[in-house]
Amino acid sequence: MVGQQHHVTISQTKVMLFKMIKNTEKKIENQCKNILLKHGIYHFKNHGSAFTEPGRPDIIACITGKFYAFEIKKPGGIISKVQEFTKKKIEKSGGFYHFIDDPEDLKNIIIKELTKKDD
Repeated sequence: MVGQQHHVTISQTKVMLFKMIKNTEKKIENQCKNILLKHGIYHFKNHGSAFTEPGRPDIIACITGKFYAFEIKKPGGIISKVQEFTKKKIEKSGGFYHFIDDPEDLKNIIIKELTKKDD
């Protein structure tokens, strides 16, 4: 209809924003998975569901025999308390946990690990 205004409700706006954020995180996640593949690094994506523990990181990888966990966030994203708790548990067990909001950060972590000299 000519002249009819379209009104977007607050809940519709929240849904649209959530989809935009998830799309950004998904794009970063896909870039990170491609970087890991390019370097021949074994990894897998954790798919969250009602049956997985809360706070589980998005990507698990084995880099030079070491356990790495990566939580993917949109730029400026905030970690939850349960994610912080999971981070501490992994680090206490000797693993490495990183929050990634830029695929270049992952690339730098990989390069640093792959070029480390044995102590």
